[in-house]
Amino acid sequence: MGQKIKTLIIEDNKAASDYLENLLRVKVPQVEVLGTCQTVKGSVEAILKHKPDLILMDIILSDGKAFDVLDQLETPFFEVIFITAHGEFMKNAFDYFAFTYLTKPYDDTEVLRAIKQFKIKKKRLFDRNRLEILKDFVQHNGTKFLLHVGTEHVVIDIKEIIHCKTEGNYTLFYLNSGKTLLASNALKYYENILSYKGFHRLGRFSLVNMNHVKSVYKKETVILSDNTRINITARNKEKLAQLLNSFNS
Repeated sequence: MGQKIKTLIIEDNKAASDYLENLLRVKVPQVEVLGTCQTVKGSVEAILKHKPDLILMDIILSDGKAFDVLDQLETPFFEVIFITAHGEFMKNAFDYFAFTYLTKPYDDTEVLRAIKQFKIKKKRLFDRNRLEILKDFVQHNGTKFLLHVGTEHVVIDIKEIIHCKTEGNYTLFYLNSGKTLLASNALKYYENILSYKGFHRLGRFSLVNMNHVKSVYKKETVILSDNTRINITARNKEKLAQLLNSFNS
């Protein structure tokens, strides 16, 4: 059967905690549930005591948030599967920053998929840098962005991105410095996240940072700060008009 996955459940709803614990015991026998916690203080104590491989953690606890727990652990030695009832932005953010998550209400297959994802990336535990960038991005309207390029994650500032362009199943990022980065996901993937940060799909194959729009020619072409011209698709002309009006209001 292999080595057991030492696991803690952090969830302040007892019924939800009991359900998840039972599900893991029945469906995922390689998982060893060491205990369950309901509070920030109790969670920190349990983590330091049991040193789990994996934590399934609700984001909102009765006396704080998951971040309040993680902030007290200087050297993370585990992976986290977050449990969230938040909207699409939160899910996209957690997904992008490589944290696995379960969305309430979840079904059994989602739990099994999350455990499978953990086993695949078991040797790559979450790190402090990734956590801090995620917190800033979600909680404080941060501008730092992790871009998966080749075999590494490159930290860039969203303000430096002029536009992005489809390159097959990849996305080419054009930066204010003149540098380009080829990221390892399709354009739609980045649109889901960056649309919350002032980026809009104006061309069929282009995602534009509206802060880098220099001018609009005949309501058909957007001219960017690097003088790139993006032809606006017919379906996006109305969207552009609305965006320009919002800037002028």
